[in-house]
Amino acid sequence: MLRPATIRDVRVDDRRITVVLADERELSMPTRWSSRLSTATKAQRDAFLIEPGGLIVAWDDADEHIPVWAFLGLSESEFASTIARLQQSYERQYRP
Repeated sequence: MLRPATIRDVRVDDRRITVVLADERELSMPTRWSSRLSTATKAQRDAFLIEPGGLIVAWDDADEHIPVWAFLGLSESEFASTIARLQQSYERQYRP
């Protein structure tokens, strides 16, 4: 079964927000893209939770939530339709 990119770990510093995906890829964006994380303390930045399913990382203390599709440069609907297309292609190719 084809699985979407899921978040396994997160790092935040003054320059970058970086997510490590389950397949070991690392994606990042400038911290300044999140005004909430830009002004958050180190303790707030370190207090993240990867939501069940691994698609969204949340910093409740900073009131910030960033989905994996934002790191991929996609909207939620683009992400969902891409996953659906890939799943259909996978099923056609690998199922009898």
